[in-house]
Amino acid sequence: MTANKRLWMLLFPWLLTACAFDNDAAYEPVTKAAVILAEDSSGAKSLIHISGGQMDTAWAASLLAGASLTDMSGDGEGVWIATKEGGLFKIDAEGLVNQTFTLNNITPHFICAGLDYVMISDSSRDQVVFVRKKEGHISLRSSMGKPGFLVYKSGKFYVKEDSSRVGIYREVALARTGAVETGHRIWDMIPGSRSAIYVYGGEGTRYESQIDYNEDRISVEAVPVPYVKIRRSPYRVSRFGKEYTGYATLEGTRVSPGPPDAAQDFEADFFESLIYYRRQDSVFAWPIFIQQRTFLGRSDKKFLKSYYIPGYADE
Repeated sequence: MTANKRLWMLLFPWLLTACAFDNDAAYEPVTKAAVILAEDSSGAKSLIHISGGQMDTAWAASLLAGASLTDMSGDGEGVWIATKEGGLFKIDAEGLVNQTFTLNNITPHFICAGLDYVMISDSSRDQVVFVRKKEGHISLRSSMGKPGFLVYKSGKFYVKEDSSRVGIYREVALARTGAVETGHRIWDMIPGSRSAIYVYGGEGTRYESQIDYNEDRISVEAVPVPYVKIRRSPYRVSRFGKEYTGYATLEGTRVSPGPPDAAQDFEADFFESLIYYRRQDSVFAWPIFIQQRTFLGRSDKKFLKSYYIPGYADE
């Protein structure tokens, strides 16, 4: 037996013991906080923050200091929020402000965070605005119609224009490069996990159509759908063994997948396979694979959208 081999045999048990001190669970990616944009019966918006089973229905209220919240958007590191008075803030999972920009003569009715820019729809001035996240440089663009809510997927912003049209902007060019007419009044858009942007529209009868990301055209014509709300998973596969790769819907008062009791609204954290739903003025969490609800608190506000701030278990 060589000296090197003897040394390795002596060290091997110690190395195994040393490895036992590592806690792999501490490096597991988790949702640090859920943030839901909510709206009361008067149209006033607020943020609901959920972390560690605790719900705060007036999160970031001190930051707003009386200003009127208009929209929020996540970017993988935190949440951007905008106010009617022209404030744009980025806050982390604990509510600490990381960045602050003042938007003079701009009303950010809707915002969406991309890779390098936050895009803004200023519906009152029929313009869109690009704010560079690094230093706040502002680029204004006239809109081809009244801009509304918007979503982002892989370098492109998709903006509702007027009632039934979707304008397409490339982030790298800060320019509108195309548009798609859907034929129905749009009430939601959701980026899919593959190459589709799902567009939901219609009054009375509701429809789903798909925009092809690569070709910027309607790839699936409008088909009727029975649900009043849908959330789609951004995940194709479950890399960590816990992601939900399907979708969740609200049809009547039934959330699927979801609890057996009636619900008025919901949002979904697909990374943690968790449904947040509202039953009258009570908010619950429902793990899809465990199916045991947890009461979180009281709120009768409408859920508009949600974002889930990622992190690690040891943070």
